[in-house]
Amino acid sequence: MDSVKVVIKDGNCLGCGACKVVCPSDAINVAFEHRAGKYVASINEELCSDCRLCNSVCPSEPENINYNFINNGPIKKVFMGCASNNQIRHDSSSGGWITQMLINAIEAKIIDGAVVTKMSTNPIQPVSYIAYSRDDLIAASGSCYCTSNIFDCLHGILKDNKKLAFVGLPCQILALKKCQKLIPELNDRISITIGLFCGGSSSIRGLRDIFKFYKIPDDVCLIKYRGSGWPGNLFVKHENGCKSVSYPEYSAMMRRGYFYNRCFICPDATNELADISFGDAWNLVDEPVEGTSLIICRNDMGTDFINLTSDDILKEIIDDSLLRKSQSNLLHFKKKSIIFRLRYSKLYRFLINEEKKNGYQLTFMDILNNLYDAIQIYLINQNVPAFPIMLSNRIRYVIAKKLIK
Repeated sequence: MDSVKVVIKDGNCLGCGACKVVCPSDAINVAFEHRAGKYVASINEELCSDCRLCNSVCPSEPENINYNFINNGPIKKVFMGCASNNQIRHDSSSGGWITQMLINAIEAKIIDGAVVTKMSTNPIQPVSYIAYSRDDLIAASGSCYCTSNIFDCLHGILKDNKKLAFVGLPCQILALKKCQKLIPELNDRISITIGLFCGGSSSIRGLRDIFKFYKIPDDVCLIKYRGSGWPGNLFVKHENGCKSVSYPEYSAMMRRGYFYNRCFICPDATNELADISFGDAWNLVDEPVEGTSLIICRNDMGTDFINLTSDDILKEIIDDSLLRKSQSNLLHFKKKSIIFRLRYSKLYRFLINEEKKNGYQLTFMDILNNLYDAIQIYLINQNVPAFPIMLSNRIRYVIAKKLIK
């Protein structure tokens, strides 16, 4: 297993900070690089003992990635539902179940707090923290399509003797599971893992380019990716007013050219390693105005937590076959067309057998989509101005919208 230095050098670091948690030499620092628009780890060569514990927890290390192309992980029960509190549901991305469930769990003293993430505006970057109250949790409601230095807030919890929920992306849950093997005390502190469905995370550079395209000034005081109805809008408030961009439009314009490298070779769409996984109930509700959550309980711990914290949440058990219907586009990107990307990836040597098992044949549209993404990545890395990239994505979005109609 190569040093995590290679992960950093190759631009594959997600900036999650798991490596820093397990480093016995305090040789690792994680900081937000404003030009790149993302968190990146760095290693102090003088302090590094080359123990490579950092590699054993790194979610970008090829041998750590969960290469499952066959199914969507263990499934005990699948629910569909939403928060009974109308305001929480309205302000959340996907029905507000996570927010209300965690509020209930803290108020019932089942947990002391929860590790959550929100967008900060000064400077503009994602920030993770431990929420101990209703207000703390509501502040983090809604989506945050960027990875954060999420493990930074775990450094002090081993001394505090508190029980926490951990809300994270698939890569972050993977890193946590690896950390728990090296630091058993973390198993006592993190009592439940709550995973978010994920199609990939973008650097803040994509958000900045959206601002440039719509001529949004730099004096931003509020950013909310989704909420205020479903599927919600990108809402940006600044000193002279505000700007709202529809979710389908801005998500199409940011596209995958701004994704982290690892997102292109990640086959985990529905957070298969979490105790409970959450996403949007796409295609399952007729003409929705407010969001609805799709929930997968993956083990007895997750089922028990749902039973203890969700009495006042409007929910119904659904057949797990509806999961594939709801997440068809996401699963196609993560489980099917990934073959094309892996074929041109350094990681492909690990995956020859998995491709044969999968037996999926690429379509012409798969090839076109991935080539389009590859061209975008190249242009962005060459520091091409934001306008032509955003314009091409907008044209693509308009054409796709007309074709669907």
